[in-house]
Amino acid sequence: MEKQSAVITQSETEPPPVKLPRGRGLCGRIQVLSNSIARRAFELFNGRGRSDGHNLEDRFKAELESLHPVHLDVAESGDSVTVGVEAPGFKAKELEVGLEPHRLTICGRRKPGKTTGSNA
Repeated sequence: MEKQSAVITQSETEPPPVKLPRGRGLCGRIQVLSNSIARRAFELFNGRGRSDGHNLEDRFKAELESLHPVHLDVAESGDSVTVGVEAPGFKAKELEVGLEPHRLTICGRRKPGKTTGSNA
């Protein structure tokens, strides 16, 4: 098997808060994420005093908090590929990196009360 590596960097932006469980298959992981977004949207609804008329706004805000675009730097040389990923607020050892044919997954979960910023 060819040598594979991952490079993880940190920045000052907000990290993704949802860690998807392993071993549940793609459909199970998507269901967990969907439930997490729905719970957050309901929390936003409750936080506004349960006033109607902001359902989409709550849903979009919950999705934005859970689904962050990831900044990648992919470099190919010879028979290897190096992927650099911004994972703000995380140290490399706090992330779970998985590699399958045609798929690279990087998961991390922020603990409640943890502040963002460089932990170098």
